Amino acid sequence: MKTKHFILLFAFLGMLLTVNVHARKEVSQKTPNNFITINPFGCDSTIKSINYGDRIKFEILNVNTFKVNGYTTSKSVNFDSEVPAIFTDFAKSKTNTKDTTMSNSSSNKNQNAFVSPPTSQVKTNPLVQKQDEFKQYFNSLIELYQEINSYTSLEDNLYKELSDSIFIRNTRVLKENCESQYQAYYGSLDSSFEAKKIVLNVLNRIDTTFSGLKLRYEELSTMQKDQVITMNGKLQSSDNKNTISITNAQVKLEVQKYFESEFTYAKKVYDQISDSKNKTIIINKSHAGIDLYNKIKNESFTVYTDSQPANADEVTFTPVLKNAEGKVVKEFTSFQVRTKGRLKVNFSTGYLLSFIGDDNYSLYKGTDGTITGISKGNKNSLTHALGALAHVYRSSEYNFNFALSSGISLANNSSVGFYLGGSLLFLEKNRVAITAGISYIQIQKLNTANLLQASSQDIYTFRSSTDNEIKYDKVYKPGVFISITYNLSENK
Repeated sequence: MKTKHFILLFAFLGMLLTVNVHARKEVSQKTPNNFITINPFGCDSTIKSINYGDRIKFEILNVNTFKVNGYTTSKSVNFDSEVPAIFTDFAKSKTNTKDTTMSNSSSNKNQNAFVSPPTSQVKTNPLVQKQDEFKQYFNSLIELYQEINSYTSLEDNLYKELSDSIFIRNTRVLKENCESQYQAYYGSLDSSFEAKKIVLNVLNRIDTTFSGLKLRYEELSTMQKDQVITMNGKLQSSDNKNTISITNAQVKLEVQKYFESEFTYAKKVYDQISDSKNKTIIINKSHAGIDLYNKIKNESFTVYTDSQPANADEVTFTPVLKNAEGKVVKEFTSFQVRTKGRLKVNFSTGYLLSFIGDDNYSLYKGTDGTITGISKGNKNSLTHALGALAHVYRSSEYNFNFALSSGISLANNSSVGFYLGGSLLFLEKNRVAITAGISYIQIQKLNTANLLQASSQDIYTFRSSTDNEIKYDKVYKPGVFISITYNLSENK
């Protein structure tokens, strides 16, 4: 029986040590994310506890996602206690937004193909007619130039709406303002593809319009002739002493070309736009504005940080916002989360009291003064010990837990006591454990080999007068025990 009990207790202690090793090496599983919502202009949500190994993810509202992004840092703390020396020594010994009017007019204008400017009526004077046509082509070219400039400015105007602020208080108003900016250029077109076609269409219309302008300018140049004047008369000096007579002298007057300065300006504008490098810049810049608008329109302005696992008893998460350069521009208040459900083993040391004690007998003499037997004295029914307990439990968000506990104690005579029971654990960082259960300790038990039972169970007589020594055996006996133990945790 004695060997069996030892085997059971050793097996249980081995189980505790094995569980402790695995509990320390647990790896987080793929589990659903737990969201904590941060509202810069409202109330935040929070989570006080989660299952061990679950992941935390922050949802940050009203963030200017075009300027910053979200990240999370974490600091983990495990409330683990050192394995008491009594366990390790014992083991060693045993194992060695929009402008509708502007938008609609702009949209209609953008979608019309170029039509040569009409004349209100046929001019009887061909020169005047060509001059009117030149003016109309010139005005059309300037309008198209201004239009293409407006397309390239959309991106910059949208970024002004976004501003450099980290947070956006009213995202609805921002989207409405950006929608007004967009519709001022592209009307009610929702298709990015169609909007981008408008930019290419305007560039083609600029080519066509300039060709028509150039043709009218060249036609006006051929219709324009220098004047020749025949002069007759006298030229007299100021002092009237000299006079020159002129007869049939011809003078040629060179007339300035029609719209020369206008055509020079138009050609400068056209050359600038038609340059292949500049045209690519115009197209890319315009398309970037369209793409940016669609991003703003579909943006939730909510940042989700990378999820972080809670692989400790207590984890402090700190969400931050960083700019494109990786610089922290905003650090939020930290969130402290306790984990639960983790299988743990912790240790405690302290006082153990078993309700079982040593036998206590004393000699008694007969009437003739000789020793004849022994009688039972005051029995010691309690055994005091200092020892250590190992507690197996699942962590919780509370400051108390129920645990299955097992431990050992070491007496002054070097005998080892074993304990098994249930515990109520209080606190987490500096744990107090109240335990009750069954102890298995070594006690002093009367050896009756040289004794005979007398009339009373508490009285024995010696079998031989020459063998009158009280003998005791060291045996292990079960008993009920209670204990109060504690530990000071190591925060890791």
